Amino acid sequence: MRGGFTPSVAVTSSNTGVGTVTLSPLVFDSGVTTKSTAFHPIGAGVSTIAVVQPDGFATPSSGGQITATVKPDIVVPGATVGKNLQVSVSVTLTAAPAGPTDVTVTSADSGRVTLSLDPNAEGGASVTFPGVTSTTVGALYVQGRDVGPATLMASADGYNSRNTGVQVNPAAFVIMSPASISTSLASGDSTIQVASARLNATTLARETNQPVRGGLSPSVAVVSGNTGVGTITVSPLVFISSTTSKNTAFHPVGNGATTVAIVQPAGFTTPSSGGQIDATVSPNMNMAHATVGKNLQMPLQVTMTAAPDVPTDVVVASSDPAIVTVSTDPNAEGGERATFFGVTSATAGTVYVQGRELGSASLTVSADGFFLRTSAVQVDPSGFVIVDPGSISTSLFSGDPSVQVTSSRLNPATLVRETDQPVRGGFAPPVAVASSDTAVGTITVSPLAFDSGVTSRSTAFHPVAIGTTALSVIQPEGFTNPAVGGAIEAVVKGDITLGSATVGRDLQVPVSVRLVQTPPEPMDVTVTSSSEAGVTLSDEAQTEGAQSVTLTGVADTTPRTIYVQGRSHGAFRLTAAAAGYKDKQSDVAVVPSGFMILSPASIEAAVGSGSRQVKVYSCRLAPATLLRETDQAVRGGLGVVVPIASSDPGVGTLSVAPLEFSGGQGCVTTLFQPVAAGACTVLITTPEGFTTPAAMQSIPATVN
Repeated sequence: MRGGFTPSVAVTSSNTGVGTVTLSPLVFDSGVTTKSTAFHPIGAGVSTIAVVQPDGFATPSSGGQITATVKPDIVVPGATVGKNLQVSVSVTLTAAPAGPTDVTVTSADSGRVTLSLDPNAEGGASVTFPGVTSTTVGALYVQGRDVGPATLMASADGYNSRNTGVQVNPAAFVIMSPASISTSLASGDSTIQVASARLNATTLARETNQPVRGGLSPSVAVVSGNTGVGTITVSPLVFISSTTSKNTAFHPVGNGATTVAIVQPAGFTTPSSGGQIDATVSPNMNMAHATVGKNLQMPLQVTMTAAPDVPTDVVVASSDPAIVTVSTDPNAEGGERATFFGVTSATAGTVYVQGRELGSASLTVSADGFFLRTSAVQVDPSGFVIVDPGSISTSLFSGDPSVQVTSSRLNPATLVRETDQPVRGGFAPPVAVASSDTAVGTITVSPLAFDSGVTSRSTAFHPVAIGTTALSVIQPEGFTNPAVGGAIEAVVKGDITLGSATVGRDLQVPVSVRLVQTPPEPMDVTVTSSSEAGVTLSDEAQTEGAQSVTLTGVADTTPRTIYVQGRSHGAFRLTAAAAGYKDKQSDVAVVPSGFMILSPASIEAAVGSGSRQVKVYSCRLAPATLLRETDQAVRGGLGVVVPIASSDPGVGTLSVAPLEFSGGQGCVTTLFQPVAAGACTVLITTPEGFTTPAAMQSIPATVN
């Protein structure tokens, strides 16, 4: 440019949506021949880049403008893949094609890398995604064939071609988990996870897991170095196309140590780590899980599946001694751990698990040469519960009913007693039992001393007066009031005396009923029979009875009389009841009955000497012998006709015959009147419903 002149030269883009010029105008200073700017692509398309001639300059016939074409890109990410493995990469376009377009990706070295659109298919040198219409092309599976670098080339009409680097590293099958096996014969099979992995090309350490390439199904053997210690449950493992992981298991056979190793198939490399693990099979420790109440304890047996070879210490340790402590002595305060020293048999002993605070913890039992065992422990609320009786109904003269209190583990949700457990070692809480109304009754022993290891203590309720009181346990600190059993009701009632009876059928016997304590006000006393068909009751000797009889307005302790009436043979029960008094029961036996001439034993009279009395009685009979046991009156409301006669009225006659017994009557008399010299017999006939006695049914009479 000539001296003294500095023209500004604008460079423009006809379509700034396709691209722009980075620097415009260009200032040409004196003596300058050339200046540069740049085209910045923005979007796919075509634009004209033109120089705007400043004043004094002419538009050239060529070179005054150029055409700039911007094409979209194909994006294929780079990849590192293991030999005989594959990795998926997503192929995309930076802009959607104007119409369906084929996208092709080619491997520059198909001996090192092949490509496939199907994860389960053998790959080739190139793949084509046909008819792509969006920016998403699809998934491409890059398959490693040999170790080393390779290049992928992507192309499509209207798009810039793209080259991408691929690195193929060695690959191996590795044991992902566990890092080692420590088990016992009683612990079951240990799962082993084997995975196909890409290795670091330098260290041969596992970098990442990748699936087996499509079209390849290698068999991967997993072996135990000592099958007397353990075996592999499934081997070989077949890794079909696109599979990354397979599981097998180690099955313990005997105590000892072995190595579990992978035998690498052809084409795979032994890794620097993960190709094998150690497996140890030890005898097992056994200890159950436990649920214990706070401040209580429970025993657990600690055993082993085999006796130790030499005297061995067995240690039980708590994960949290603030929640659970352990002791080998049921009477001792527990600690974080308890030790059985010098164990020589398969039974270590009994450990006492002590609850300290609500929550959960674990116990670990361990010994040299043995597979340790961890057991869960749950600490629930606990309380002192009255387990017997559920309530008390007693009387002033019935003695002192026992009250049994136990230390119990409670359900944490409902606080209902679940089971009884002793108080933990080293702890002796005093447990008071109280009566809410000591004028009704008192507790004989309180507080109860629950020493270490004690589950149950008993006291007694001593009745003082008629009434109701509540007996409750005062929970010591650290214990919870249970939902049920923390208190019971005690009712003290008066006593009733009621005689028992043996009565003949259709006869009756008086029985005494008495209130032992004077009632606070007049009350009714009701006596009830267990069976109206067997026994009826009446308060009057002449009255037909019913199943129950009520003595009204009883205001003192004077005995009252009721009449027990036999109706049918058998054993029955009477119950006397009155408000505020304890029910009283007594037994009644109904036995056979009959009529007997008890006086005189015989008659001897002279003609004209006057009449002689003959007495007939209603009698209760012995069931076995039918001999007379005692005299009892005919039951109230019943009339009985007893036939009686002289065998020879010409010798003597009876003034009254037959004899009629009314309710409440036990003896009826007639007169024997001599008529003429001779002998006869006075005899009776058993009426219906009665039994003929074994004796005294007749007497001889002689008239001189």
